[in-house]
Amino acid sequence: MKVLLINSMPEDTLSDTILVKQVCDGDRKAFGRLYEKYKEPLFRFCLRLLKNSEQAEDTVQETFFRVWTKASAIDNPHSFRAWLFSVARFHALNNLRDRKEAQEISENDLIELDTPHEIVVRAEQTAGIMGLIELLNPQHRELILLRSFEEFSYAEISMITGLSLSSVKVQLFNARKVLTQLHSKHQGEKPT
Repeated sequence: MKVLLINSMPEDTLSDTILVKQVCDGDRKAFGRLYEKYKEPLFRFCLRLLKNSEQAEDTVQETFFRVWTKASAIDNPHSFRAWLFSVARFHALNNLRDRKEAQEISENDLIELDTPHEIVVRAEQTAGIMGLIELLNPQHRELILLRSFEEFSYAEISMITGLSLSSVKVQLFNARKVLTQLHSKHQGEKPT
């Protein structure tokens, strides 16, 4: 029965599972393969959260250091990708707290603090949708990035963030609603 489960697993998950087990045994080549596979997507995720390339690179390094030193702590090697992004998220949020930028702004405060003109000006200074995503509060931004750019499932996002599955769905709905409002203001239309 175990063979059937392994054979039915996606190839990526299967190779990650094998590589993680090899890393647990001290295999540096397996670690190098995981690093090469995930360094770029992890860097992009951290850069979008931190908005600072040096801190994003440091966060990626801290994350992979944790992979090497704590690989045996991975409860389920099949969910390595989610665990990896969860570790990176933890380090990124610590960096944000250190920079005192982890200030939570509710979506109502965001819209009340910024006039439509300010939102348009800020959005024009950045590239397309990423400029609008930058306007979201850190938690909404993180959820949008995980779902839309890193293509994690709701369950994986729940695991990474520690939020319940229903909370992930509700907060993603709210984040998309705010993005729609920001886009409408950017386009000079009134939100519906």
